[in-house]
Amino acid sequence: MRKRRRALVRSLREDLDLAIQHNEEATKRWCTREKRATSMLWRLEKERRKLLKRRDAAPPVPALPPSPLPKIAPELPVPPPLMYRPPIIEKAREEDIPTFLERMPNNKDEEARAEILAQQDADKKHKAERRLEKMKVGQEVKDAELTGKRRKMPLTGRAALDALK
Repeated sequence: MRKRRRALVRSLREDLDLAIQHNEEATKRWCTREKRATSMLWRLEKERRKLLKRRDAAPPVPALPPSPLPKIAPELPVPPPLMYRPPIIEKAREEDIPTFLERMPNNKDEEARAEILAQQDADKKHKAERRLEKMKVGQEVKDAELTGKRRKMPLTGRAALDALK
């Protein structure tokens, strides 16, 4: 019973070690890519932390009694765990761009830029107007709550007809 349990715990730990190894290999592969890969790196790092937590939460392997046979190979030191941080990507400054790579001035670029800026300004104004409208409605609702208008029962029958006149 104990041997079987030890074997299960060992196989679980080996499976987790293998999964961690695969995770580290995948992390190294994705390091070569830049902007597109940053989200994948964060996912792999998150997965690695979960795997490490699961491995550390697994019950420890019970110690076996010492073997009467002599050891054949000396024990090798365990390397420290790898800590990965995604590389910091610096944006290129304009003075770093060589002159032969600079774009030639183009009127279409300026027109498109002006059009985009005008659209952004219009969107900001529209958003501000909607926000003000929502604030006014909220204030009206708050005033109605405080005065008790929302708690009154609706008029029915003859009182409703008199209110319409």
